[in-house]
Amino acid sequence: MHKNFRKAMNRILTLSAILISLGTIRSEEIKPPVSVAMIGLVHDHAYGFIPLTEGRLEARLVGIVEADQGLVTRYARRFNLSSNLFYDSLEALLAKTNVQAVAAFTSTFDHRRVVELCAARHIQVMVEKPLAMNMEDGRAIAAAAKSGGIQVIVNYETTWHPGVQAAYKLADEEHEIGDCER
Repeated sequence: MHKNFRKAMNRILTLSAILISLGTIRSEEIKPPVSVAMIGLVHDHAYGFIPLTEGRLEARLVGIVEADQGLVTRYARRFNLSSNLFYDSLEALLAKTNVQAVAAFTSTFDHRRVVELCAARHIQVMVEKPLAMNMEDGRAIAAAAKSGGIQVIVNYETTWHPGVQAAYKLADEEHEIGDCER
């Protein structure tokens, strides 16, 4: 597996755990793992995400939503996953688990629906790039995130590449190539 992809996914899991725990758990308390669910298995990055959830102290995979039984069977066999981990709809997963963060590996056309359902329940969301297929969906995602008080993270894997990180450092910290807007 590509080294930068593994780093990016590790950072996303850690960031999700941090976002969930901010303001909800005092530092002297033991922090339980963040309950993370995967929505969809159609994006290839789902293959890399599952192994990264194993053995983590800060995050625990509590469910996977996928209606395509062929994909469910393939993933269950490949990663030796219990059939109890799989749900055929996001609504079914939300009814039976206490999900705190979602990693969406759906078609981009489904991002809006996933974010809207999760935002209504104050569940943090990570989607694969691109965020949306059109401006209307992008604005609806932003509005849902704002009204639900959640963060929506776009896994833009190249953000973690060393060259991009070096350029950001030059711009933001060293001001070598101008001001960096956020």
